[in-house]
Amino acid sequence: IGEEKDINVTFPENYQSEDLKGKQAVFAIKLNGIKEKKLPELTDEFVKANAGCETVEEYKNKCRERLERSAATRSLNETENSIVKAICDTSKAEIPDAMIESEIDKMVQDFSYRLMYQGLKLEDYLKYMNISMESFRGQFKESAKERVMSTLVIDKIVRTEGIKAEPEEVDAKIAEQAKSVGKTAEEYKKSIDPRQIEYIESDIVITKLFDFLKANNEMYTE
Repeated sequence: IGEEKDINVTFPENYQSEDLKGKQAVFAIKLNGIKEKKLPELTDEFVKANAGCETVEEYKNKCRERLERSAATRSLNETENSIVKAICDTSKAEIPDAMIESEIDKMVQDFSYRLMYQGLKLEDYLKYMNISMESFRGQFKESAKERVMSTLVIDKIVRTEGIKAEPEEVDAKIAEQAKSVGKTAEEYKKSIDPRQIEYIESDIVITKLFDFLKANNEMYTE
């Protein structure tokens, strides 16, 4: 306990931050304690009390279904991203520098939050990497451009095609979510943050947008 050590690491090629893939870094760590996680025995009683299932078998089946849905969602997201990228690649729109800088601000903040979860500060990270904040921000520039362009393209298509969330679609989504937590639609609507309604509307719009793109994109013409 209390031991300090510098660890040399190399970010994996599939690291979530595009600009850090394959990059080397040095992390200074301090051992504050040693803990052992003991998992509870998976029994019918345990899943009844903690997972809303009657049996271990039912719990395993639900986990399997969630994993399958998650895999399908990842595949769909990759497909949708490829459509947007193809459209962005053909776009000649000029992106204001202010929008790019604003997006870089968000990406730097997100990176800083991830470091905080590891007990590190961004200032220390920059020191270990021996780079300035300006150089660090520069690493995000291309990714920021792509994000901003994607946002502009999506917004343009939504407005041009008049894609929107109809009241009955929002109500149906609310009813679906309410059912999953054992509430009526009215009870659920009163219990959630008003911003959640905006998220639901946004989710519906994005779903309809990609349905439109897939129906009108040559990538999906068999």
